[in-house]
Amino acid sequence: MSFETRDNSGESEGLSRYLGLLFKYKYLILMTFVVVLGAVAAWTLTRTPVYQATTTIVVEQSAPRVLGQKVREVVDTNVGGYFQRKQYMATQQKIIRSRALAERVVKQLSLEKDPRFLAGRPPMSAEVAAQVLQGSVSAKVPKGSNILRITVMHSSRKMAAH
Repeated sequence: MSFETRDNSGESEGLSRYLGLLFKYKYLILMTFVVVLGAVAAWTLTRTPVYQATTTIVVEQSAPRVLGQKVREVVDTNVGGYFQRKQYMATQQKIIRSRALAERVVKQLSLEKDPRFLAGRPPMSAEVAAQVLQGSVSAKVPKGSNILRITVMHSSRKMAAH
């Protein structure tokens, strides 16, 4: 059996060489760090904050009441089970993000004229306001659930929550 012995002097020479370079260029390294830190801080402080409001709703799938509210329909809404629910939830998600719903919300709340919604932008048409609203709304369905998580993002805290 033979044992090898290693001489670690080569490793310590390399380490001392690197430490020497760090010490030699310490002011350049420090100035680079300060400039990058300052640039990142300036960029961060000049950004407009974006607030986000999220709500969660439970979507119940129910049969249409063709004969009115007083007549109980005899329909099994669980036919197709998982895939039918998945398709139904995807449809609800698309409705929440739809342009038609965004246009109705803009018209009902007169968002195209609301300075809080415009947030410093010039007045816009209802169609453009609907596009802006549609772009700020997202809807997600947690896997395997009938829950819809709706999120609205806006530069105004109150408008995001409204």
